[in-house]
Amino acid sequence: MSFKDWTIPQLTRGYEAGQFSPLEVAADAFSRAGEAAEYNAFVYLDPETAFAQAKESERRWVSGKPLSDIDGIPATIKDLHHVAGWKTFAGSSTCSSDEKNPARQDSPLVARLREAGCVFLGKTTVPEFGWKGVTDSPLTGLTRNPWDKSKVSGGSSGGAAVAAALGIGRIHTGSDGGGSIRIPSAFCGVVGLKPSFGAVPQFPLVSTMSSHAPITATVHEAAISLRHAGKHDPRDWLATSSNVFQSPAGGEKKPLRIGVCAAGLGPEPSEDVRLAVEEAATILAGSNGSIIPVTLPVTFDEVRQLIEIFWARDSAMDWDRTPADR
Repeated sequence: MSFKDWTIPQLTRGYEAGQFSPLEVAADAFSRAGEAAEYNAFVYLDPETAFAQAKESERRWVSGKPLSDIDGIPATIKDLHHVAGWKTFAGSSTCSSDEKNPARQDSPLVARLREAGCVFLGKTTVPEFGWKGVTDSPLTGLTRNPWDKSKVSGGSSGGAAVAAALGIGRIHTGSDGGGSIRIPSAFCGVVGLKPSFGAVPQFPLVSTMSSHAPITATVHEAAISLRHAGKHDPRDWLATSSNVFQSPAGGEKKPLRIGVCAAGLGPEPSEDVRLAVEEAATILAGSNGSIIPVTLPVTFDEVRQLIEIFWARDSAMDWDRTPADR
């Protein structure tokens, strides 16, 4: 039985009804990962750990005590995020000789998924230290686009986006400084957004440009995942104190105001892109909402100059952390 296109709610309903188990879903995911090896989405797979987690999840569902609404859901972890007991390679050969020193603790987003009972399949590919928008590295080579192997997957969360597009798991952790969730999500046809800084806790904090968030196949799954991702973590003192993704119960729903910036972000968009954005804004606003044209207070070149300063600083920090003999 293939679970490739089964969403999170469909899987958990199946677990609850006893139609299938997290073990079967995990086994199917690994089978698909093997078939999709040519796309190079993974740097590391851990069936042993995943099946152990899936067995525990199955026990919880059978006893009627799941940890959450994502208990037993297969997840992948971007190879910049720490998983206790797993090595973080960061797409770099300078880290590959350090396999005997696995991470001592989970990154906050990983910790939230573990607490919720997710099943960890493995780690997805990134460019070296995540510092570009194409996922290839000296360690893992090129990660290819799931729609066309002659094209790239985008980056730096390229492996995560490919796994999401191929249905290898349902939640895929990503991070975004200059587009590292948004670029591969767009290239691979999946759902990814960059949350406001601090909305999802981080540790260790690598860059103040970067935000962490899940990549998923559907918008609904993104909403479900973000409710878990946004929970508080005491290790990140810059994060917001409350979960901004937790929908308040009841309360008045005010009409939406949709801001649309049609120019100023670089080259002028083509006509079909402009029309698609306007149509999306109209649908989001609905009959009671409003669409407000937005003009940026700075030019694209000014923004780019500022980003380049932060980019160079954060890249230099990665260089400084690398042992001299590597």
